[in-house]
Amino acid sequence: MSSISDAAIVETFKYLENGGCVIQRPNLKYELFLPYILKYYTLDEVSFLKANYTQVELIKNILTTINRDDLIRDVERQISQNQTLLDVISETNFTGFVRPRNISKSEDVIRALPLLNNCDDLIRCLVANNPQMFHKVLCLEGILSRNPKWITSQQIPQSLINELKTVLFGTLRNCVNNVQQPLSHHRARLCILMRIICGFVHFFKVNFDPSDLEVCLTVIDHAGSDRLKKLCLCFLLLCSEMLIKTNRLLLVSSFARIVNPRNTQLFLIFAYFFRANQLDQISKMCVSTLAMDVEISGYGLVELRIATKDTLFSEVTLAKSALEIEPDTFDGLGLAKDPSDIAFNVVYVMLKGGVFHKGKTDLRPWIIRQITQATTPIHSQLGPLIKTYASCIFDYGIAYSAYPTPMTKIPELYIFTFFRERIDKISPAHVLLFYYVLQFNTFARERKSIGGQASLQKTIYSSNLPYASDLMESIPVRRILIEAEKCDNGLAYRNIYPELLGLVASNYPEIFDIENLLIEEDRLSKSSRQNQSVVKNFVQLIISNLTENPEVSISALKTLESMEPEDLLIHCNQLILDLLPRIIHQGNPRIIQSVYQIWLSLYSMSPHEASLLFINATRGQEDQGIRFTELQLMMDPLLVIRCDPQVFRCPSIFKIFIKVLRFFMKGSRSRLSRLQQDENEYLKDRVTPEKMDKLILVQEISLMKMLLEVCETKLKDNSDVLEEIRNITFSFLHELFIENTMLCKELHSEGYSFELIPLTTRKIESMHMCIIFAPELIKDETSPKRQLFGLFLGSQLCEVWPMEQTYKLAKDHIIEKIKEISFKTNEKILSEEAKKVLPILVLIFNVFPNLRSEIVRILRALEEKFKPHKGHAITFGMKRGSEIFIAQLLEQVREKPTSSSKVKKRKKSENFKGRSITFEK
Repeated sequence: MSSISDAAIVETFKYLENGGCVIQRPNLKYELFLPYILKYYTLDEVSFLKANYTQVELIKNILTTINRDDLIRDVERQISQNQTLLDVISETNFTGFVRPRNISKSEDVIRALPLLNNCDDLIRCLVANNPQMFHKVLCLEGILSRNPKWITSQQIPQSLINELKTVLFGTLRNCVNNVQQPLSHHRARLCILMRIICGFVHFFKVNFDPSDLEVCLTVIDHAGSDRLKKLCLCFLLLCSEMLIKTNRLLLVSSFARIVNPRNTQLFLIFAYFFRANQLDQISKMCVSTLAMDVEISGYGLVELRIATKDTLFSEVTLAKSALEIEPDTFDGLGLAKDPSDIAFNVVYVMLKGGVFHKGKTDLRPWIIRQITQATTPIHSQLGPLIKTYASCIFDYGIAYSAYPTPMTKIPELYIFTFFRERIDKISPAHVLLFYYVLQFNTFARERKSIGGQASLQKTIYSSNLPYASDLMESIPVRRILIEAEKCDNGLAYRNIYPELLGLVASNYPEIFDIENLLIEEDRLSKSSRQNQSVVKNFVQLIISNLTENPEVSISALKTLESMEPEDLLIHCNQLILDLLPRIIHQGNPRIIQSVYQIWLSLYSMSPHEASLLFINATRGQEDQGIRFTELQLMMDPLLVIRCDPQVFRCPSIFKIFIKVLRFFMKGSRSRLSRLQQDENEYLKDRVTPEKMDKLILVQEISLMKMLLEVCETKLKDNSDVLEEIRNITFSFLHELFIENTMLCKELHSEGYSFELIPLTTRKIESMHMCIIFAPELIKDETSPKRQLFGLFLGSQLCEVWPMEQTYKLAKDHIIEKIKEISFKTNEKILSEEAKKVLPILVLIFNVFPNLRSEIVRILRALEEKFKPHKGHAITFGMKRGSEIFIAQLLEQVREKPTSSSKVKKRKKSENFKGRSITFEK
């Protein structure tokens, strides 16, 4: 480098570093900087360089035509064939632009390598370092940046290594002792020097004398940038085994100067690695930082972990530092493609490992921050973190007996306020906060159940009761579930959706029905979202023209039918509360059908709100002016049926009513069961789970009996409308019977109008299950009314389902009970009860002819009982009526009565034509 003075190089370097224009100062010494200059200037602009430097044309040609990737691969191939690097360099055609005149071949090799890989690296190295160390030190950084194996593949003389080491540490001392401005450049130079030193430690296994070690550790005091801190840390770790043996205290103190709570990233990542025993990840981090395949001594790391466990990484310090973790805290460490993987895992390991318990630190602020700042897709670790946090709130004296849990639940008021605000779109925060609430309530009930009578468990449970019902009913459950299911084709919340779905099904079973799901699928093909002013105009148009110009209202309603339910929700008060009471009595079927479709759309998106509004819009006369709350209806669904009577004679509106009734019945079961779990011990003793189940059963039986009363024939009933109402009701009862067979048994044990028995047995498909318990009704001696109901029910079952089971029912129970009722009086007349049940024998005869002989035997015995006494041709009065009644029955079973001819000629009662039976209420 003798032909070009260091002063000339420095002057040129500073000029270029400060953005100087080459054209304005053509007399500077540009030889070392030609690749950079020719990359940004044309030959015409810097034509004066041709006269000064013969290699200009060659360099420009290489910069514009050479394929550097192919060149690098060719060099690597030749090296792998045991050709020396020096030979490779000397054989290439680009040596002219990297070898100034009178430069030795060894320097040529070092200076060629950065340019060989990437021309930009040359100037990058220059602007970041003192040009005076360029020849030996700077270009070694370029080699290490690209392919360190080029070093290990050469037989580098020890003398050259020692020479480089001397220059390296001399440059480092000079840089440490003479801080240059700006500081960013000073730190950049230190970064390059520390990286080269780390390469020396790894590749050449050099030993440092105390003065060399001292100057390296002094760099820590200059480590104002994260990059420099990490490089200093890599140096310590590479030397950890040597320092553990020679100066353990120096290693620990130097490590603590870099890895401490003020440097949250390094402090927490090392705490995580040491606690999780993932020491191999420390080597991975060093490889990423140095861009070299270095190996860290396992012995040194183990000893360092032991030495810092109780001093540097105490639980109190760790817990407080962990509250500062953000998803991007560990960015730049090269440990994962997504730095949030490390961030959430660090908190999770500390939470599970008891760091927050022992550190007496509440994680609640951190959880709230992550929930409110979350974006989609939801990180896979965030759900388990929220769940574990909720669980730890109840770990008082369980997981860590010596450490009471510092965790507290998110305040109810905070959640209530969060969900009470107008929600135009469901956000990740809504989904995650709802997920937390469900998890918390689940753990609260589980811990209470497991805890039994333990006083400690009572204390922790009483201070962490499940979130109140009012809060739970204020959450837009269905909208949240739809968002979690559909957002980004299900990918946004896929890590929590299965568990969220299970929790919702457990806590809100009422929102799941097949029709709802079909409506939801269908609405995906509808139009896009509408401007709210447009929707508002249509709503006002409907209401203002409902009476005077219904066609306008119908047209506007049809338009609303095609809109998204999200657009309609804002106006649901007007669409339901204001519109329904008016159209029920107006009776326009087209308007009613449109409102029915709109309500279904609203229900698919927000079933809680749509159901509550329907009930309050259709109040009966006794409840006018009352506005029920959802909780009131869930606790007492009998309130649902107190509707305007017109609801029960308008099929489309009655369909809505049935959906709403089903909704509150399902919800009531869940809410009442949870009430029994959540209330205090005194109430629990009074209302046992068995009593609560009985209460729910009685409540639902009452509702079904009221529905059946709706199906009874009333004056002025339209037969077609009544039939449709009955069909809707019977379909609903069928669903209930399938869900809970006990409902079917208890309903028929209570009984209902005899008028409906032929209809229920024929139109409710699941009524065949009554065959099983019909004998119990028939044999019930405590209630004659129940016996009578059982006989009529059993006879209809026989007629609808003639098979072996009903044959046994008829033979063993129905016929025997009729026989018992008919003969149980000593009077010579039939009792009124007997007159009601004897016609059943005719029905049994027609269904099961095999039972004819038994039926005839009973009728003959009754005929004998009521025949005239000797000496009397005929009988009179009530006895005569009984005789005629039996004679008519005999004729129905194709038997000839033995009574007088006058009896035989009497007009047959209409009650016995064919197979029909007249039922009384």
